[in-house]
Amino acid sequence: MDCPEAKGSEAAVACPSNDALEEILSRLHDKPLCRFKCVSKAWCSLIVDLLRRGKCIQTLKLLGFFYGSGGENYGLFTDLPGCSAPPADRSFSFLTQQIGIKYVFLLDSCNGLLLFGHREDPDAAVDSLGYIVCNPTTEQWVAVPSSGWPGGSEAFEHDSSCTFLIFDPDASSEFKLLQLWHFMGDAGVRTYSSESGVWSCRASEWRYSAIRYSAGSAFVNGMLHFVVPCINNDKDQIVVIDAEGKTRKIIQMPENSGFLAFVGLSHGHLHCIKSHMREMTELSIWVLEDYDTGEWVLKHTVSTLELFGRTSCELDFHFTVVAIHPDRNLVFFLQRGNQKLISYDMDRREVCALCAPGDNNMDERVLRTLGDSYRSITPYVPYFSKSLALARKN
Repeated sequence: MDCPEAKGSEAAVACPSNDALEEILSRLHDKPLCRFKCVSKAWCSLIVDLLRRGKCIQTLKLLGFFYGSGGENYGLFTDLPGCSAPPADRSFSFLTQQIGIKYVFLLDSCNGLLLFGHREDPDAAVDSLGYIVCNPTTEQWVAVPSSGWPGGSEAFEHDSSCTFLIFDPDASSEFKLLQLWHFMGDAGVRTYSSESGVWSCRASEWRYSAIRYSAGSAFVNGMLHFVVPCINNDKDQIVVIDAEGKTRKIIQMPENSGFLAFVGLSHGHLHCIKSHMREMTELSIWVLEDYDTGEWVLKHTVSTLELFGRTSCELDFHFTVVAIHPDRNLVFFLQRGNQKLISYDMDRREVCALCAPGDNNMDERVLRTLGDSYRSITPYVPYFSKSLALARKN
């Protein structure tokens, strides 16, 4: 099968033309593509080039997690066992080489793009915060100016203000930013469009006093879903807003009480993870089977003893739900006390630790720790196509 090794008439028979080979390889999914990289150096180079040019089938594959704090430790990465990351500069050195981009921190991700905040120095005025939207696979990026709102914002520090990235490659190559903010009794929504290059305000439509940013978010049906705590702490709600910042729907939680720990997308359905009280002994995982009617179905339950070896845990203090796998029954947790990242397999009821980068020891006793570098973490599903929206250097 190694075409470059074939000679003469044998090569003409054994090896298709470059155009034909590109056509064949572009129709394959990621697993066979990775295997065909081993055929020859020429095939490997061709496949890498196809991925960079976005000529291959896009697959929803979670490769790992980007995480960081700020300054120099803003773009760290830990991969999942058995996953190979696409060619990319994981250090994001191409960002900090730009003038005026010095203090950088990770905020969000959506369908292969990452959102960073940046300032010239960490002590600069809070309304000087600018943004960077980046595709780490293609190394494309674009700068977004500050919205001008005070406090608006380092989402990992202030639940009163947070900025989300919205990107739907099936609908458009453009992206949008959605900033939710409340301060001293005032509240509002600001949106940014990569197409127009300007911020727009919808302050009159935002009536909620807080967002539980640590409970995650989900981009479903072209709209953003996130958790808003109820005033009486009896029942959380999922608020649905579109890319223009308009509230479209309120999804009530299953059962009458409980603390919502996380909301995310898996197997094409909205999922939520909740407990019955803040001091918990058990977590329940629910799936929204019917989006239109709001019908929730209980998918799984697991005790904190199974997960963490403790009969009870306090949410946000002892652990945080980081993500739910987009196409497998896996939930990822961060243990706050030791900063260790673990996964829980609902089908096998198994807890596994993620290994450190470059560590070939897959023994479950080797635990991945995020250390002092952790302040924000987001799952990464690569997007291989280049985008005109990221080619405009604002």
